[in-house]
Amino acid sequence: MDRSEAMRILTMVSEGKISPEQGVDLIEEIVGGYESNRKYGSKIRIEVYNKLRGKREVNMTIPAKLAKWGIKLLGSKAEKIQIDGKPLDIDIEALVEEALRTPDPVEIETDERSIVIKTVG
Repeated sequence: MDRSEAMRILTMVSEGKISPEQGVDLIEEIVGGYESNRKYGSKIRIEVYNKLRGKREVNMTIPAKLAKWGIKLLGSKAEKIQIDGKPLDIDIEALVEEALRTPDPVEIETDERSIVIKTVG
């Protein structure tokens, strides 16, 4: 865990976005020998391209451990992820798990957007 990751966790705790217990759990996940089926990459890249506007809306890379923890934190709220007020009818946990198991990108195509989740590094 580098300093910037620790600072992000502490900031989330101080802003009340997560509880101190959740902060400790996240640190343990990152530092404490996270076990998974991961074979490819240590980071997850998420890209969302808006086809109607012709531009990229999201281009983010986060540690795979943080992605896994974030999904656990979201829990049932993961079903309520929306883009432009429309719920995405996808199992985000399954998509991240799939991305961690394969070197191939996981792609989702809608009429309006193209979403790619892949591992890097």
